[in-house]
Parts: sequence; structure tokens; C-alpha cells
Amino acid sequence: MEKLQRTFLNILKNTSLNFQRRFNIDWNNRMTAIIGARGVGKTTWILQQIKLKHPDLQQVLFASLDDLIFSNRTLVDVVDEFYAFGGRFLYLDEVHKYPNWSQELKNIYDSYPDLRVVFTSSSILNIYKGEYDLSRRVVQYQMDGMTFQEYLDLKYQLRLPPLSLDDIFNHQYEEHLNLIGEENLLPRFHEYLSEGYYPFTVEPNFHFRLKKALEQVIDIDLLKLESMTLAKGQKIKKVLGIIADMVPYKPNIAELSKKTGIHRDEIALAFHLLERARILNLLISDTKGFNLLPKPEKIYFENTNLAYALSGTPEIGNVRETFFLNAVKNAGFLANDSKKSDFILNKKWTFEIGGRNKTNQQIKGIEEAFVVKDGIIRGSQNTLPLWAFGFFENTFLKEG
Repeated sequence: MEKLQRTFLNILKNTSLNFQRRFNIDWNNRMTAIIGARGVGKTTWILQQIKLKHPDLQQVLFASLDDLIFSNRTLVDVVDEFYAFGGRFLYLDEVHKYPNWSQELKNIYDSYPDLRVVFTSSSILNIYKGEYDLSRRVVQYQMDGMTFQEYLDLKYQLRLPPLSLDDIFNHQYEEHLNLIGEENLLPRFHEYLSEGYYPFTVEPNFHFRLKKALEQVIDIDLLKLESMTLAKGQKIKKVLGIIADMVPYKPNIAELSKKTGIHRDEIALAFHLLERARILNLLISDTKGFNLLPKPEKIYFENTNLAYALSGTPEIGNVRETFFLNAVKNAGFLANDSKKSDFILNKKWTFEIGGRNKTNQQIKGIEEAFVVKDGIIRGSQNTLPLWAFGFFENTFLKEG
């Protein structure tokens, strides 16, 4: 226990509060899960919350479950000792790396009604479908990567207010243009598209580090799933390798099965596992009925940084669509494919994405339809600037 405390205090001492991602969660929950892809900043955010919420650390413990101490002691043993010495606020990192996580978390919840537990986990882990059902005990939040708004805060110390969809429709972004500087806006937006989604953008060798994180998701995190084997992991990597240069990919599962030698059902599963891992975004038709594994109409990378890391110089039209889909999904909108345009949001608004010379021809005659253009500073009427969609408020999406 003393070693864990020393490690915790040392890590906390070196945690900066200069840049903080602002999320609202209900701290009254007895057990809270923060899930997200590797590199989005879950650990840093948890440590910052400890600094902000607990000036007195006597009742607090932070521990990463990949610490060597957990090779000799169970989590339950550590918590028993922590609680006996007055501990009441427990923060656990990387629970997916601990073999018996679901049973022991259930036991901790049932044994200590006045203990508050917050834990982080890979987005690939479905905490509601573990061997021991936690659905009635845990409130789960999804943490995504940074918005363009957050990137400007982290990289340039520009703290700008968020924009709502109505703000964008009504072209209410003059304050943003004045503070950023019109001459800086588009260059910094394209920086963000290449390397601004993950907080480690401020560290060297960004794309190399991102590729290594991606490999760890496939080689390590996916193998935590009970149904996953090393062979299946290699098959998933093969599928990803084929579609990497083709996004947005319109899947022909029969053809992909023939190319890879992988059964059709395994390819469909691979798509959905890669979506859960926040590597891909699957775009489903707005006319599709309910299906546990619906065939996607198009497949995109989950964010534009992945496109640059894996493809080098991705096609700019694909980058624009990838950014738009990521921005609206992370803001909580329902996005579907459309036969007449690129996207439909909430089964109401139609969007066509393009460059500065994109015309309105494709959406002519469609009600509540908009052209979203890259390369422009301001919009007018139903023409909207692409960069503005990077200012949606990045709130935790509550899941489950």
C-alpha cells in the first residue's frame, strides 16, 4: 500500500493543470467508468480531477492496475486495506489490464457502500457484458479525442467558446475569427486535421507514436476480449491494412473475403470491433432496420489523424468527410448515410461536404440541406464553413 501511495503522490505532483479538458459528470455515482481510445487523455484527466477535488489526499488513492503489485495481490485485498485506513475515494487506471476486473469491481461495490470508485478503461471493453454484470452498478462515460477548439487551447492557449449547431447555421462565429485571426484560422485547422485530435500532439514524433498506439490496440487490447485470439487479431489487422488506403470504403464483404481468405462473418465482426476500438467509424444507411451487426454503407477512420498516420497523404475529400463525421458523432448527433448527399443528421438535416468550389447542385430541392465547405472563412445562407464544426462542446457521452 505504501508503494502505491508513493507512486500516486509522485505522479500527482507532476500532473499539470495548465490545459484541462472540461467534462461534466455526476460525481455522486458510487462507481463511474471513463472509457476511451488509447491516447485521448483519460489518465491525465483523472489525475487533474483528483488535484481539483481533493486538497486533502488522506482518503484518496490512485492506482494503475498494470502495476506489478497486482501480480502478487488482488485488487480486493488492496481495497480492503485502503478502506480500513480511512480511504473513501478510489481511482483506478487501465482496469482492462487486470484479469478479474469485473468480479472484483462488483465485490468492491457490494462490500463498501460509502466508497466512491472511478476507473478508466479501453473503449474496446464493454463493461456491461463482462462475466459479472455491472450494468446496475456502473455509470459509463465515453471520452473522445480533442475538438479543434481544445487543440487551439492546448497548442496556442486560445480559449474560445463552443458553438452549437444553431450558432453555425446562423453564422455566429465572428468572435472566433477575431481571436484566432483570419489569416491563422485555416492553417491551424489543417494542422488539427493532421495531428490535433490526441493531447500528445505536443510531444515529438506524433504520427509514429499514434501508429504504435494503434498497434497496441490491435495486438493487446483486442486480445482482452474473451472471443478474441491472436489469429483473429492478425485477421483484423489484415482487413484494416486493405481498407486503409480506400477510406471512405464502400464495403463489398464478399470481395474482401475473397482477397483476405477471411470468412464474411469474421469481416463483419472485424468492422464492428474496430469501431468499438475507436479506429473506424461505420456509416449506416438511414433506411436500414435494426440489426446487431448492420452492414455499413461507408467506412471511415474514426478521426483524421489516423488517416494521416496510416496513409501519409490521404485524399483531402476523404479527410473533410472524416472530420465532419467525427465531429458530429462525438457531439451526440445521429449520423447516417444518404443516397442524395454525404450525411443526414438526426434524420432531419442534410449535409454535402466539399472544398471552396463545391456547388449547391447536389442538394438542390432538399429541405434543410447545407453545403459544408473547407477552405472558406465565413459562410452564408446554407453554405457553412467546415472549421466551425470543430467547436462543438466536447462533453462526455453517457453510455449504457
